[in-house]
Amino acid sequence: MARASRPFVSYFKGGPRPPRALFSAPRGKPRTQAVDSSLPTVLHVECYATIGQVGNPEHENVILGKAGRSRHRGIRPINRGVSKNPVDHPNGGGQGKSKSGGGWQQLMSPWGKVAKGGKTRMKYKYSNRFIVVRRNGLPIKTK
Repeated sequence: MARASRPFVSYFKGGPRPPRALFSAPRGKPRTQAVDSSLPTVLHVECYATIGQVGNPEHENVILGKAGRSRHRGIRPINRGVSKNPVDHPNGGGQGKSKSGGGWQQLMSPWGKVAKGGKTRMKYKYSNRFIVVRRNGLPIKTK
């Protein structure tokens, strides 16, 4: 659940039972909830975790300094889709500094997916049954 270099998870026993839980605890044994980024999730009682901090928290503060150090790591230069031709990117084309294409269009990734706040999580993902409450407070969609 928390496998990056900074996040932490708080575990506590009990809590509401999720709808159609795959791993529901046997009667008499309390379920465990994990809270990571204010997203309560139900876990099986028999699960175990390693306690401690992962990785190097100062890694995000490293400044590469020049384009060459980035290239040595295998990172290629970034080119905006708006500055490309329409055959190269969904946001390309237009006259001068136009907003993605001839007229205003929805900003897209190079593969045509909506960028800037588009939903990316699968609507009926198998792990939805473990999430008790979404971050915005709306219920999880289940089939």
